[in-house]
Amino acid sequence: MKISKYNVVSKDAINKRIVILNTATGSILSIPEKTYKLLKEGKFRAINSITRIKLANSDILVPSNKDETEDAVCRILHRRSHKDLRVVLIPTYSCNLQCPYCYEAIPESHIGSRNARWSNQITDFICHHMEKENIKNCCIALFGGEPLLEASECLKIIRDISSSIEQTGKTLYCTLTTNGTILSKDVYALLNHMNYIQVTLDGVGDRHNQIRQWPDGKGTFEQILEFVRVADQKGVARIGIRLHLHKYSDSYLRKCSDILWQHIGDLHSVYLYFAEVTYGCYDYVIQCRREKGKTLEGFQRLRQAREIFLSQGWPENRVYTHSEGNQETGLSANCGMIGTESYIIDGNNDIYFCPVALGDPKMRLGYLKNGCAIFTSLRERLITSWKPHESCLDCEILPLCEGGCVAKAAINNGSPLKPYCEKRRIIESLRRYSLEKGIET
Repeated sequence: MKISKYNVVSKDAINKRIVILNTATGSILSIPEKTYKLLKEGKFRAINSITRIKLANSDILVPSNKDETEDAVCRILHRRSHKDLRVVLIPTYSCNLQCPYCYEAIPESHIGSRNARWSNQITDFICHHMEKENIKNCCIALFGGEPLLEASECLKIIRDISSSIEQTGKTLYCTLTTNGTILSKDVYALLNHMNYIQVTLDGVGDRHNQIRQWPDGKGTFEQILEFVRVADQKGVARIGIRLHLHKYSDSYLRKCSDILWQHIGDLHSVYLYFAEVTYGCYDYVIQCRREKGKTLEGFQRLRQAREIFLSQGWPENRVYTHSEGNQETGLSANCGMIGTESYIIDGNNDIYFCPVALGDPKMRLGYLKNGCAIFTSLRERLITSWKPHESCLDCEILPLCEGGCVAKAAINNGSPLKPYCEKRRIIESLRRYSLEKGIET
C-alpha cells in the first residue's frame, strides 16, 4: 500500500485531528494526529484494522502498484464523454439592457452583432448527430446576449427540433437564460416549450432598478416579475431567480425576502438562489471572487443570505446558494462545458468551448456546414485527445481541477492549452469544506 498523491490534508486544531480529503473520490476522513503520523511514516500495519480499511476504501491509501495518474486521466476523460447532447445556442450577442457589471459586454468591433443565421443548420446537425451517435437525450439552452431579441428564430428552431426528436421517441429538454424584459407573441409561444427559465434580480425595487437598467436609465424590476408570472402561467416547470447579493446588509435582505414573497411567494414553480456578481462563469469550488482573500467570505455570505430567507418563512426547497448542489453531490471545478457532446453555437454557426470565448476566432472549435460539425485541431487537443500538462501530473488536485479552466487559461495565458493554475485558492476552499464535512473514523 501507499499514500495517495491526491490527498488534501487539513488540521483540526480544536479536536487535535487530521482531516484528509481525496480529490479523486471526494472521500473525507477525520483521524487522530497519532494515526496520521503512522500514515506519513508508512507504518500502515500499526494503524488499527478498521481505520486502515476505511482509508483504503476512500482511496486515501491505494495499492502500491496503482498508476494514479493514469487512473485520474481515465476518470476525467470518462466525465467528459457525455452520454447526452448538450447544445448552448447563442442567437445574438446583443442585449437590450445596459447592466454595468455584465461580463458579456464584449466590444462590437471584436465580435460584430452576429444575429442568428441558422437556417436549418442547427436542426439538421442535432437530429443527424443524435441518430448517428445513438443519443437518447438532448438539452438545448438559449443564451446570449439576450436571446429573446431573436425570439422568432428561437421559436422556429425549438419547434423544428422538438418535432423531429419526438418522432424518434427521444427526449428534448429546453432552458432559457433571459433578462426577462421582453414579452411578445413569439415569446409567449416559446415559453410553452421551456422546461426551465432563469432570470436575475439585483435586489428589489429601486435598488435593483439602479443596476439593471434600460439604456435610458429606467428600471426593470416590475417587468421581470411580470415575466416570471407569465412563465408560470405558461406552465414552465421550474423558474430560477438568481439574486445577486452585492454588499447588501442583513436588514436589506430581509426586506428583499418580504417583497419577493408578496410578489411571487404563491408561484410554486419559482425558486431563488443566491450568487455573487461574477465576471465570467461561476466557479463552484473557489466561488470565483476576484478580490484576494475573499473566497471563504463569499461562500459564507451566500449561506448567510439563505438562512435569512429561511427565517422569513421561505420553504427550504425553494431557496438555495449557487454552489450548494455541487458542494453536496461531488466536488468538481469543471463546469461541464468541456465534453465530447457539448457544443456552444453562435448565430454565425461557429462552435466554441465556453461562453467566455465567444466571438474570438482563435478560440473557435469548429463550425456547422450542411448540417455537420467541421472541427479544428483545437477541439481534438482540448477534448478528444486531452492530456494533462506535465506541470499538473503530480498535483494533488488534478482529478478535481482537470488541469484548470480552459477559458481562464485563454484569457490569462493567451491559449486554452496553457494551464492557468489556481491551486492555492482551490486548496483553501477544499480545506474549509473538508473541515466542515469531516467524518470521524
